[in-house]
Amino acid sequence: MGWIVAAKVDGKEVIMIRPGKRTLPGVKGEATWCTKKDAAGGPNDGWWKEYAWVLPKEEAQEVLDWLDEQVLLGKVDVFNRPSKAWIEEI
Repeated sequence: MGWIVAAKVDGKEVIMIRPGKRTLPGVKGEATWCTKKDAAGGPNDGWWKEYAWVLPKEEAQEVLDWLDEQVLLGKVDVFNRPSKAWIEEI
């Protein structure tokens, strides 16, 4: 197990995922957001194994801190700008 970066984008709870896996429309970049339900592709409890970035807590917090910094600097585009982000244990 580990920690993931989660957020709310357009009112939907999402997770940060690897590139090219069921991304939200219009989202581009090395990592993107995907709803947990979409990542699972059904009632599969193991969605994080294939899609999410699963990190040790310290590394997940570093990603979150970097993301917050990018938002403050205005470097994160509208599709990747979470209204709220946090790290979540899985």
